Amino acid sequence: MLTTSCADVSDWPSVLSKVQLSLNTTVQKSTGFAPMRLLIGKNSNIPSIQARLDEVLDNIDEVIDVSADRLTAQQRLQKVAEKSKDRFDQTRRNNIQYNVGDTVYVNQDHRRNNKLSAKYKGPYQIINILDNDRTIVDEICQGDADL
Repeated sequence: MLTTSCADVSDWPSVLSKVQLSLNTTVQKSTGFAPMRLLIGKNSNIPSIQARLDEVLDNIDEVIDVSADRLTAQQRLQKVAEKSKDRFDQTRRNNIQYNVGDTVYVNQDHRRNNKLSAKYKGPYQIINILDNDRTIVDEICQGDADL
C-alpha cells in the first residue's frame, strides 16, 4: 500500500497514517471483523466517510459486545487454520523411511551447470538415523575393485 501511495520514497511518512487507518478499519476475511472493532470495540471508518454515515443514521449508537466479537473472531480463525491444514495435508506426502545400510543418492542443487551435468550425487550409504527424518550418510567409494 505504501508503494502505491507514494510518488517518491521520501513521501512514505506523510501517507503512513492513512495506510494504517485503512488497514485497521478494513474487515478481514478470516475474522469477519475490522481490527479496530476487535481492539477497541468501535466500528470505525475513514473519518470523512464516518461523518457522512453519522449524518444519515442520525447518530444511532451501536452497542458492540467486544468479548463476543473476539470469541467469534477466534472461532473463525480456528476454522481457517483447520481448512489451511487440511489443504496442506492433501498435498503432503509421507517421508520415505530409510534404514542403516541403505544406499541412497542425493538430489543435486537445482542450479546445475547444464542439462548434462549429474542430477544426483552419490551413491551414499546411511550410517545413522537421527530424529525428525534426518540421516547421516557416508560416501561409498567406487574404486577399480568394484568394477
